[in-house]
Amino acid sequence: MSGKKKRKTIPPLPEDLDLHRVFGEEPEVPSPPPDFIQALTSIPEEKLPELAEILGEKKHKPEKKHSLRERLKSYPPPRETLDLHGLTGPEAALKTESFLKNSRFQQLLTVRIITGKGLHSPGGAVLPDVVEERLKKLKDQGQILTFHWDHHQKKQSGSVIVYLP
Repeated sequence: MSGKKKRKTIPPLPEDLDLHRVFGEEPEVPSPPPDFIQALTSIPEEKLPELAEILGEKKHKPEKKHSLRERLKSYPPPRETLDLHGLTGPEAALKTESFLKNSRFQQLLTVRIITGKGLHSPGGAVLPDVVEERLKKLKDQGQILTFHWDHHQKKQSGSVIVYLP
């Protein structure tokens, strides 16, 4: 023997067992509902405002839609980063779109794209403008929810945070 005790289980009650009879109670039989029209017409007029208030309270209240700002508070920090340093404008635009498409496929909600500030470019920063234009296009198409620059200013930031739907 293995030393385990056999447990006794409580047997299930038969399905046809009338518990009202076992416990000596009479089953409550609901009375048939009165005619609906008759019930409505028999309500005293002074009770109608009270009834209307009660019925109004029970109406289904639609869920409050959250603003975009409230919605973004629940988003996680960026999970992936794309660094565009050293790319040309067209390369950066193409790579940005591809990265975001792949991020949506992976069901990521927040990503970061590093454009750089253009401090070492002879003509100044090119990539921030190119990336911003591409992000605006993708936002209009519904492929991204929104985006914002780190430090909330493109000139002071070298990266942009993108929120995906």
